[in-house]
Amino acid sequence: GDRDRALVELRNVFKHNGFHREARETFAEILMDQGKTPQAMRQYLRLVEQYPNALEPRHILAETAIFSGDWDEAMRHANAASALAPDHRRSRALQIVLGYRGAILDREEHRRADIARRALEMLDAGTGNALLTLTVVDHLTKSGKADKAMPYIDAALRNDPDQYDLHLRKFRLLSDSGDTQATGNQLRLMARLYPNDNNIGDLLMAWYISQNDLDGAEAYLRARVQAEGAGTADQATLVQFLLDQRGPDEALAELDRIIKASDDSATRATFHRLSARVDLDRGRSDAAKDRLLSLISDDGYAPHEKAPAQVLLAQVFDREGNRDKARELVEDVLEQSPTDAAALKLRATWAIDASDVDAAIVDLRTALSQSPRDPEALSLMALAHERQGDMVLAGERLALAVEVSNEAPAQALRYAAFMVDRGRLKVASTVLRSAATKHPGNLRLLSALAEIYLQQQDWSRAQDIAQDLRRLETPEATRVAHYLQAAILTGQNRIEESLTLLQSQFAASSGDSETFRAAVLIVQNMLQSNRLEGALTFTRQQIAAFPDNLELRLLEGNLLALQGDMQAAENAYRSLIAQAPQSEVPVRLLLTVLFATDRQDEARKLLDDSLARMPDSIELNWAKATMLERDGDLAGAAGIYRAIYERDTSNVIAANNYASLLVTQADDAETVDRAFGIARRLKDRNVPQFQDTYGWLLHLRGESTEALSHLQTALAGLPGDPSVNYHIGAVYAALGRADQAREHLAQALELYDGSATKPAQDARALLDSLS
Repeated sequence: GDRDRALVELRNVFKHNGFHREARETFAEILMDQGKTPQAMRQYLRLVEQYPNALEPRHILAETAIFSGDWDEAMRHANAASALAPDHRRSRALQIVLGYRGAILDREEHRRADIARRALEMLDAGTGNALLTLTVVDHLTKSGKADKAMPYIDAALRNDPDQYDLHLRKFRLLSDSGDTQATGNQLRLMARLYPNDNNIGDLLMAWYISQNDLDGAEAYLRARVQAEGAGTADQATLVQFLLDQRGPDEALAELDRIIKASDDSATRATFHRLSARVDLDRGRSDAAKDRLLSLISDDGYAPHEKAPAQVLLAQVFDREGNRDKARELVEDVLEQSPTDAAALKLRATWAIDASDVDAAIVDLRTALSQSPRDPEALSLMALAHERQGDMVLAGERLALAVEVSNEAPAQALRYAAFMVDRGRLKVASTVLRSAATKHPGNLRLLSALAEIYLQQQDWSRAQDIAQDLRRLETPEATRVAHYLQAAILTGQNRIEESLTLLQSQFAASSGDSETFRAAVLIVQNMLQSNRLEGALTFTRQQIAAFPDNLELRLLEGNLLALQGDMQAAENAYRSLIAQAPQSEVPVRLLLTVLFATDRQDEARKLLDDSLARMPDSIELNWAKATMLERDGDLAGAAGIYRAIYERDTSNVIAANNYASLLVTQADDAETVDRAFGIARRLKDRNVPQFQDTYGWLLHLRGESTEALSHLQTALAGLPGDPSVNYHIGAVYAALGRADQAREHLAQALELYDGSATKPAQDARALLDSLS
């Protein structure tokens, strides 16, 4: 029974004879029993290399590969086993399992049913095989006979009571059956069998909370904290539960207990920092700063124990607008430890904000050299590459962040959004589907996946998501499921059914934001079936029921404008502005009415008055910049775009507009370089305006040949834009293609229509020089 010493002696065997078969088999078997599957697989692979006719190792390698999802490796070893012993029950079972998967992939229902029947015959004949059992259970479930699957699972577990996949399938069957008590019992059993499996722990916690058994959930977490081998991660999980379910006071009390009970300074520092985070989350910034400053100034902690608190404090100062103080803290950390990953990541974030991407990449490479599998650092590196315009590298880094984070929701959502932005919906849906499997019940993952299925018009899979959402049985998930179901029906042109569903949801609402959301969807459906008058009547009925709901009155104004009654729409918007002077939405809509009725001066006054009330409004500042640009005040417009960009450097449209206007006013080398640093991210974005800006900057840097393809893309999307015609005309001139240059410059001047702006004057001068 002394297996560790047995392994030592077996290693001694290999020193003398590396081909000792019995020793290798025993060594691999012990490793498997100890749960060290990857090490055991290496030993079995060595065995089949040395003894190609060894049958049992082939069976083990194939079965393990199937459980881990490595189907190519499973096929290789299963075929080798069949060649050695085609009639052996394990060889036959493997071929059945692989054939069943092939039938599913090929969507051959009859072949799938036939293979499942053979699997069932083998089970009934007494072949207790977990893979055959899972095959039969899957077939029964897909055939609508899930109620007949449980006896096969129980029989297989009697043969192999520790088989993880069988337990997991039993849990899913019980969950789908709605037997909540049996589901909880199964999860508790799995938690005892696999105490280190965080996914099972999360499922059990979710079950306790769904049953409103907070005491049971807390008792489970406290037992984990007391278990042998528990560490700070288990304590942190307990604290997070108390924070989410019991409130910040309970969480802080638990943190204080942990800090007082610990004789390890690193642990105390960690939980002091967690206490500060709790204070920050509840809006007590001063209390958080006091905690962090107390820790930083305490000589009882080593510099490396203080460093995380310094970085957190730097983040607090940065959020408060005191970046200079934040930089002092970060630089102090890096002076003590130049490779501190948290400090490097924060400094890299600031460098990206300042468009100093090269400096950010240097810091992030250093951080990743310390922790190559840090999802946050990889995500920041992706952002840096994106700012450089290197979308291939950005995508690779985001994909790696998903992999190393074990498909964490945040990383999966970020990568999926990146792919959706590039029109690669299939990749995005694959990423989200895999992450949703790892994190069942995550509402953000399911909602994002549903959106993609709606775009793809994959109604069947969208319907599956709606069912998954209903199973969560939470108010928010149920609401999302209702709206998703309505969107599916609308997409299938089943307008009346969609309306009926939405109206039932609307009847259950209570005048809050959900009321407005349901009302909008109902109105959209009515408009889709050309019932504008009905939509207006419905909206007014809801205003009568909820007179204080400003959003419904905003909807009424939009419908009046759509009806062509601009005066009534204007009156509605002005009434809303008077009632809610800090709301920018009615201002923007009233601006649209004023521009549509050619009342430019009134629009300017409205915008100036509104900005006096709401000087920080991004939308209104954007409208002001657009107006200034149209009036020829390029310097004024550039100043506003600069302010918007500096507030949020991730705003790609602000980056485009600011960079474009910078070089419209001046094209000296320093200005062009500054604009190019901002606009590099536009390189691979298939938006005509972005391609125009990027191509023009390349030309100004002397790279006219490369600029041409970008400007041709811009011209294809914006053939009637004077600036695009001027830019491509200038590039043709630089490349010596005078006829094409004259054609586009003449077109630009016609489109400028006598404008006295600098671009129009430059286009005229260039055309004159060519003539």
